[in-house]
Amino acid sequence: MELMIASGRVLGAIFIYAYWTDISIGTSVARLGITMIQKRAENGVELYIPDDKNVFKSLLEKKDSIEKETGFTFDWQELPTKKGSRVIVTNPADFDDSSKWPEQFEWIMDALLKMKKTFKKYL
Repeated sequence: MELMIASGRVLGAIFIYAYWTDISIGTSVARLGITMIQKRAENGVELYIPDDKNVFKSLLEKKDSIEKETGFTFDWQELPTKKGSRVIVTNPADFDDSSKWPEQFEWIMDALLKMKKTFKKYL
């Protein structure tokens, strides 16, 4: 059994399968991330802002324009008790059916390209 989780911990006998990678967006203010969460059967692409709530709030003010440009409806997560914030879009995924992997990969790449192009303008 493989296990990768952001916190680096396993709680009791609960195993959480979550795989992720970060991708530069050309600024240190934010980065793009890809997540694959088996427990929720979904892929996600997120803009993660590690240390600046003002950047998140500035982007949130432009939410309508950003969502129109990308074609996505994002989950805007300020995470008030954390240092970071995120803007994420998810898509259902079937990790057990390898015939669906190319389609899932295409969705991830499309989301990454659209998000990088759009968010970079606003950062």
